[in-house]
Amino acid sequence: MSGFARPVLLSLVLCGWTAAAGATPGFVTGDSLGVGVSWASKLRSVAKNSVSIRAMATPIEQISQAEPGTWVFLSLGTNDAVGDINGLTANIDKIVAAADNAKVTLVWMGPPCVFKPWDKNAIALDGILKEKLQGTSVIYVSMEQKDDPLLCDRAVRAPDGVHFTMSGYNHMWSLARDAAAAKGFIAEVASAAPEGPPKATATHKAKKKKKRKSRKKAPAAGTPAAPSEAAPPSGAAPQPSPPPQ
Repeated sequence: MSGFARPVLLSLVLCGWTAAAGATPGFVTGDSLGVGVSWASKLRSVAKNSVSIRAMATPIEQISQAEPGTWVFLSLGTNDAVGDINGLTANIDKIVAAADNAKVTLVWMGPPCVFKPWDKNAIALDGILKEKLQGTSVIYVSMEQKDDPLLCDRAVRAPDGVHFTMSGYNHMWSLARDAAAAKGFIAEVASAAPEGPPKATATHKAKKKKKRKSRKKAPAAGTPAAPSEAAPPSGAAPQPSPPPQ
């Protein structure tokens, strides 16, 4: 490996980029719905609970962690819809400016419908974001799409009425990914799983036979048996905490 290639490779590793050759570097930021999107996308993420447009310092700081040229997938607005959505436009402008200054492509995922009394705020904020982000560098992905009934299907929503099941997060990611792909984003394609364990060669078979014979010998007194390999955990992925109310 050349002296030039080593630092480039190291830089990619340190940034947490494991994309296959040809894939575009992606990065997930924003609120707890972004946490779910990061599970679906397998992208590097700094998304966390309770992030909002009003407290813009956090999403701006998250965006600043992305390297220039990265596609940043930002889930933001749901926590704002819980309360008053007036007076957010200046903060929206500053978040867009932060993405431009960081030289990243921002893909903003808006608030989805929620099974809460404040769903009307989520709908109104989605309209504000559509209007404010039109004509900017931002790719806005509405999660209030009336022609997509799956977004508001309780079958893909968590019991709290705000978050999603893993199927729902996969759908959120597919909408954001497809919108980004239309503008040049290339998602990493998961490599196919091996069909089965490699076949043993004649040498391996001989070694296995020898090992089987050695296992017939009783262990010395006081020698503990080797622990069995633990089974992987089962069940659905845990849901992030719901936004504050």
